[in-house]
Amino acid sequence: MAVNRGCKRMIELVKGNLLLSNCTIIAQVMNCRCKMNFGLAKQVKSLYPEVYQADLNFKYQKDQKLGKCSFALSEDGKKVIFNLYAQDEEEGQLHYDALEKAFENMMLIANKLELKGFPTKIGVPYFIGCTPDDGNGSWKLVNNVLEKMARRYNRTIYTYRSF
Repeated sequence: MAVNRGCKRMIELVKGNLLLSNCTIIAQVMNCRCKMNFGLAKQVKSLYPEVYQADLNFKYQKDQKLGKCSFALSEDGKKVIFNLYAQDEEEGQLHYDALEKAFENMMLIANKLELKGFPTKIGVPYFIGCTPDDGNGSWKLVNNVLEKMARRYNRTIYTYRSF
């Protein structure tokens, strides 16, 4: 677990299922090809079809999505799920600069939601954007992005891992 210079933890590891958590904002890394066929994306597509629809309806073309995010409010109105576009291809290489830009866009939207009274507890999957077994992303580099965003926006980001 990473801790900022003060005493407050900025990144917290939580044991459990992110999609069943009390997080009100959930982020997942997405490819730019409107595919949600693997891992968390496949689960999100099944539980929150409105998130898949947001991906399909996103106003940018596939080659313009990197670094941007789409999102949808869950049907029950309790969660906002973000698609962070940081991979070109399905199961493709993670683009760290695109991840940072997309995450920054999400944080700006989260701030606006909070100003409108929406609670903002941010959760991401542990190893977000990384596939530990095939090296498509380095957790150390991704964690650096998370820490930077947490510090910049003075928020705790909860990383969920099923142990």
